[in-house]
Amino acid sequence: MLTIREEQLKALGDGGRAEFAREMAPRLRGFFPGALDGCSEELLLEKIGEALDRAADLELERRMDVAHYLNLCVAAGWKLEGNPKFVEIWRALEPRAGVTAGERVAEACGRMQQWLELQYARAEAMAWLRKEK
Repeated sequence: MLTIREEQLKALGDGGRAEFAREMAPRLRGFFPGALDGCSEELLLEKIGEALDRAADLELERRMDVAHYLNLCVAAGWKLEGNPKFVEIWRALEPRAGVTAGERVAEACGRMQQWLELQYARAEAMAWLRKEK
């Protein structure tokens, strides 16, 4: 598996980061159809760049970990950290002793999946209740 460390990204300069961002933009659009429709390419690349900065702060170095982190960012509407809805997901991402970055990202993705499933179940229940009236 290819690993790109923050130091390597810095060594590549803005070009390496920009290339990674350009690679991820269509993947995110494909993985989240409709969610990014109103987002221009320029804005999406800016959002990805900001998320790459946060990923580096979280000590996420492997491409796959960073890609999964970007998925979390899109799923959270780019408002993951500091958002009370996602506090447990954000905590899972924070570096801690004895837990690898990959394990932290996997835990955060699992928590996001649970949150999304709960939102879906709530929406289904509300729709059912409206029909019953």
